[in-house]
Amino acid sequence: MMEDIRALVDGQEKKISPAFVEEVRAQVQGQEAASTESPPNKFLCQIFPQKPHSTWDNYFSGDRIMKWLGENGFGATMTCRRDRLPKDIPIQYIHHKKTDTAQKTKVARFYHPIVARKIYAPKSLEDGSWDFEKGFDRVHVSFQSTSSCNITTVNALNCVQRDVERREHGQGNTKRVWGIEMNDARHLYLDTYNRIDSIDHLIKNCKLSYRTWKYWHAPMNHAKALAIVVAYDIYLECCEGGLDEDWRMQPCTFWEFREQLSLRMLKYSPTQLVYPGDSKMRVSTQVAKKRRPGRPKKNAPKPNPITKEVIMNLKKNGKRLCGDLTHVMRHYTRTVTTKHAAQCAMCGEDAQTKCELCGARLHKMPTRGKFAGRMCWFEWHSDVCVGLGRDDFTGLMKGTNKDHWEPPNKRRKQQHKKFIEKILAEEDPFCVEVDQPEPPIEEVEDQPAAAAAPAPAGSVVDPAQYYQNQDAYNTNLKKTEV
Repeated sequence: MMEDIRALVDGQEKKISPAFVEEVRAQVQGQEAASTESPPNKFLCQIFPQKPHSTWDNYFSGDRIMKWLGENGFGATMTCRRDRLPKDIPIQYIHHKKTDTAQKTKVARFYHPIVARKIYAPKSLEDGSWDFEKGFDRVHVSFQSTSSCNITTVNALNCVQRDVERREHGQGNTKRVWGIEMNDARHLYLDTYNRIDSIDHLIKNCKLSYRTWKYWHAPMNHAKALAIVVAYDIYLECCEGGLDEDWRMQPCTFWEFREQLSLRMLKYSPTQLVYPGDSKMRVSTQVAKKRRPGRPKKNAPKPNPITKEVIMNLKKNGKRLCGDLTHVMRHYTRTVTTKHAAQCAMCGEDAQTKCELCGARLHKMPTRGKFAGRMCWFEWHSDVCVGLGRDDFTGLMKGTNKDHWEPPNKRRKQQHKKFIEKILAEEDPFCVEVDQPEPPIEEVEDQPAAAAAPAPAGSVVDPAQYYQNQDAYNTNLKKTEV
């Protein structure tokens, strides 16, 4: 068989075997027979089971358009103008005159409507069969409302009955209840055409109108407003959670939705190539192909080798990294040297450096003098030293006199550090304590007993406990000085 196909491609018909020719002929004849019976339709599929029903205004009413809709299998409901009433019905049997709001016409509203029905039989074809799609059912309903009213339908109504619909307005003692005449044709028209009134109202709320000599701007703005209304309706459907439960949320108002659309439209550019058709717009074609988004760049940046493991390794045991020091650098660069010395906010001794952001005088590791090497600046800006400074005694700790403050020793600093870490861990649920080796605690000389016994090493103590008895502390301080 491969030799026969090769001979057919090379144009050597004489070398093709008769068996191959018969096989190809049988396949072709079978395909032709199948195509005549049921033509293939691979790209078309029916979405709706039947043609839709539509509701129109009386501007489009008339026998010609109703006949065309019926013969093509559509359903329609529309109000009928007085000059376009059905020609097959005598005019005296239809409400066709304009009436006033007299008592007689008000009573006539509750009479049974006049119903005229005409069934158009399907057409017969030349082969003797019937085209049932050409047959349709047309119903015309005429009744008295605020004036004479005529509703004509095609393939829409199964029955027409008179009823009274309850209406109410107000609350409490001012509530009014009344009945309004109704029938099936009027129900269908009001329930469906009400959507058009709602869309017109929302289009009016878009306020996309302005004066211009260019006449095509009006239909363009109308189309844009209609697109905004449809988009808002889709947005409400998504917020209800029927399409996806994760999308359920409290929707915004139409005004907020419109403002968000305006902001996105102002920020968006077709050069971003997000939506279909952006690549065909002039503003996108003007950009060089090398600069368009989505294209690979020659000098593309290499992946960053820094990972979480690298950072954690450099943080381990204080090897190099000490956390985010951005705010520390801001304070460090705003620290200046003053002409005159003042009391340090941390230790209370004279200091000539000042942090302009905090407004506090602090020792910034001076290199000479009796205060050389003091790190008051770092302790003042540290979280674990809040409340240990001299200025914090009368500020945060609510002490009465700075003279009652005593400088903390190393043991007390460590206890205070644990207390602050415990507070931060309780307030921040994402704070994870990392066990790190602590430096050994140096022995401190014994001091006279105070009113309150010192806490054991390693325990967490509230700093306010150190200032419960100010007289005891003052006595201990004087004894220590002596």
